[in-house]
Amino acid sequence: RAEPCPCGRGLPLIEQVQGRLQDFITTPDGRLIRFWGAGHAGLRHASVEKSQLIQETRDRIVIKVVPSESYSQTDHDRIMTGFGAVLGPKVNISIELVDDIPRTASGKHRIVISKVAVEV
Repeated sequence: RAEPCPCGRGLPLIEQVQGRLQDFITTPDGRLIRFWGAGHAGLRHASVEKSQLIQETRDRIVIKVVPSESYSQTDHDRIMTGFGAVLGPKVNISIELVDDIPRTASGKHRIVISKVAVEV
């Protein structure tokens, strides 16, 4: 912003700090949860090569999973239980088995994609 800080310092003001809010899951009760990769909510011990969380709405999450050859119903159940415990009972969670999860144009693997607007 162009106006000076009321404290008297001559440095420019920052109007708003914007981060990567699309990397957070917003729960129906307003909590922001950041997932740091496969170590969360049952994915660590599952037979999963890659995963990605897509938040469609505050109460709907799709977990895309690239399964390894040993992936089983036990892995599916472990993931569902782990994410259910973290996200809470009001979130509808589904798992979609896929062949691959494409990287972004910059070559990064997005762990979380949220389509929910975050109020800060």
